[in-house]
Amino acid sequence: LTRLGVALLGMMQVMMYAWPSYVGANDISAEYDLLLAWTSWALTVPVMVYSAGPIFQAAWRSVLSFKQSHMLGMDVPIALALALAFIAGTINLITGSGQSYFDSITMFVAFILAARYVELLARQDAQGGAEALAKQLPATCERISDYPNSQKVALVPVVNCNPGDVLRVSPGEIIPADGSLIENASMLDESLLTGESKPVEKKIGDPVYAGTHNILNPFIMRIEALGQATRIAGIASLLDKALLAKPVMVSLAEKWAAYFVAFLLLSAFISSAVWLYFDPSQAWTVLVSVLVASCPCALSLAVPTAMAAAQGAVTKLGLLIVRGHVLEGLVKANDLVLD
Repeated sequence: LTRLGVALLGMMQVMMYAWPSYVGANDISAEYDLLLAWTSWALTVPVMVYSAGPIFQAAWRSVLSFKQSHMLGMDVPIALALALAFIAGTINLITGSGQSYFDSITMFVAFILAARYVELLARQDAQGGAEALAKQLPATCERISDYPNSQKVALVPVVNCNPGDVLRVSPGEIIPADGSLIENASMLDESLLTGESKPVEKKIGDPVYAGTHNILNPFIMRIEALGQATRIAGIASLLDKALLAKPVMVSLAEKWAAYFVAFLLLSAFISSAVWLYFDPSQAWTVLVSVLVASCPCALSLAVPTAMAAAQGAVTKLGLLIVRGHVLEGLVKANDLVLD
């Protein structure tokens, strides 16, 4: 967000200084025109160094790993276009001839970072399902220290409990840990774990699970598993694995994006070489323009964002997707089997 903020500030200021050239203002003296140009350059430097820093780092890592992967990431043409445009703009500013591309550079960086932030929001929204499961567990519980000699309870943090401790769970409360019921039968709502809305009867000796609701009688249970060892934590872990797994569609998009990057770089340099022959003054502009306009950002961002958003949406509906390819396979499904 800080990098995006710097890029947006730089974009707004540089665009403001470039406005006279857009409207063809002729009443600005040469020294003030030069001042605006150098101020635009000074505002573009932090955007290039700070805001676009991760883009250059990712591009450099992609180039270094090319021998092993034989693929270039989409950050390579972005970094190349930004670097070439900045170098060309700086040279033109020093020599006093040609265009300075500082307004285009700052705007391009701001748009790229904004698109990636939207993608990040979609992924975080999807991960909210696992976090929501974790938040279902209470922070405190009623522990019986000297069971069965005493029924006196003490309110303690769940993190201070250990397997073997005895807890009292009142009606309406959420069970804080996995365990077994040792006194008083009750009815539990286990819909968070099973999707079944009908209450489940629990008798002495039956297992009870963290995150489920006690809806009938107060009962006493013995802890068998806490924290990451509980069943609800296992479900949250499955959600995280599903988000980390790459569906086939995402892998294909990344693969074709890599091929597209190689084709893009080749096309850009060929186009520049052709223009160098016909009109050398346009060669550099054409090179930068092809790199920017043909960048496969949409291809590389759209599919992962859509998949993450879809997984987040179905998680909120109460569906647990363990493998990412399931969403792609559903479109071919003809029959649905329910247990």
